[in-house]
Amino acid sequence: MNSQPIPLGRSILGMFAGYVLSVVLLLLLVALCYIQLGSEGVFVADSYRDTSLFEILKLACGCVAAIAAGWLAVRIGGARAAVMLAVLMTVTGLVNGSIAWNKQESRQEPWLERAPGPVNFTLAGENTQNSAMYIFSLPFVGLVGSLAGGALRAAIQRKH
Repeated sequence: MNSQPIPLGRSILGMFAGYVLSVVLLLLLVALCYIQLGSEGVFVADSYRDTSLFEILKLACGCVAAIAAGWLAVRIGGARAAVMLAVLMTVTGLVNGSIAWNKQESRQEPWLERAPGPVNFTLAGENTQNSAMYIFSLPFVGLVGSLAGGALRAAIQRKH
């Protein structure tokens, strides 16, 4: 199969479409997990620190979103789009992780206290404090997931 090379503009479009899909899908999946678990299942008692279960679920949601993003990027812009998406996800993940880590480290106490009972999703998002393992693994989940999704789509394209 001898096909024409995909233009750079189309690869850039694929990268951005994949990134937007990953953000939207990640927010939707994490919100669904939050609704399903409730604030008592999401947070350690009387704090805004995520439970280990919720952090694992968020990483799984990130992996699913990254795979879908990589698949879409290759569908629109070819293999180059998936590589560009992987770089974009890694860089933004490292930057966002560094910002989140510095924000947590600058507080006087390691974990903010919260009143018992339900907490709305917006308030939780502003005050959530994640473990270092979670913060610094996100860029690599995005990197591996987007490349895996792209490879999956490329394998499907080759079969047809």
